[in-house]
Amino acid sequence: MRLLGPMDEPALRPRACSQGANNKPRWMAIWSMIASGQVRSSKNIAFSSTQPQSRGAEKVGITVTDPPKQPQRVLRREDFTVVVMPAYNAEGTIQKTVEAIPAGSFEHILVVDDASADHTVAVAREMGLDVRVHEQNGGYGANQKTCYREALKLGATVVAMVHPDYQYDPTAVPALTAAIKDGTADMTFGSRFANGSDPRKGGMPQYRYWGNRLTTWVENLILGTHFTEMHSGMRAYSSAVLEAVDFESFSDDFVFDTQFMVAAHRLGFRIAEVPIPTRYTEESSSIGIRRSVRYVAESVKACLTVRPKGSGPI
Repeated sequence: MRLLGPMDEPALRPRACSQGANNKPRWMAIWSMIASGQVRSSKNIAFSSTQPQSRGAEKVGITVTDPPKQPQRVLRREDFTVVVMPAYNAEGTIQKTVEAIPAGSFEHILVVDDASADHTVAVAREMGLDVRVHEQNGGYGANQKTCYREALKLGATVVAMVHPDYQYDPTAVPALTAAIKDGTADMTFGSRFANGSDPRKGGMPQYRYWGNRLTTWVENLILGTHFTEMHSGMRAYSSAVLEAVDFESFSDDFVFDTQFMVAAHRLGFRIAEVPIPTRYTEESSSIGIRRSVRYVAESVKACLTVRPKGSGPI
């Protein structure tokens, strides 16, 4: 089954009903508007929540394997935390990653496979996980777009991203989501540099260590922020952030993370970092030096160009 985004419809804006220049009473002014057809029903003066058309779903073919009954999205008063896993060739690590996530810290796990060449999908299905599959490899950013789009459809109020390659410690999920659930943050990310930590002790390569430090320093300078790291792949978002940020327009590559953080910051959302340990193994996904240099350049460029939708180019 192909998953297509909902049709893109403009949100209705509230009309201002005020007393006119002829000093008519408010009820007469409203009645005049109704009689003239300016207001046809209460729907014309209420906000409606719409989701932008899924350009990512058109670009990358998506199928659902072992689909559960798709619940209609409803407004929830209680927290509904969905852990999303952007997977690619993670057959050897996905099970231990899932098993390490503390029980009670989530309500649902969603795996999005980016056309893996191994048996990641089969392993996930055997574990009984909810799986989405890209028919063609779309890239890290494209994978995240599907993760967040599908999580919102499930009714998520909080979405935590955990890489299934076991590079990031899954036991940090409760710490990532706590600040969002208690209302003190809208977005969180795990920092491997917080509290003076040195991720090289956990196996981070020297070129990535110094590239991360330099790029984070430059980006903090541009944005006026004080983060210890801005390139962590372990993150959590409130549904409000995911609905406000136009992430479908971002890159399908690794710079997606930077673009998202910059947009959320410039929209005024509260972003908090949470200390996490570093763990690099042979199974951990990574990019080479040349691609890392390109990523650094694209990240700095994103800090200079990304603006909230409608206020500038992306």
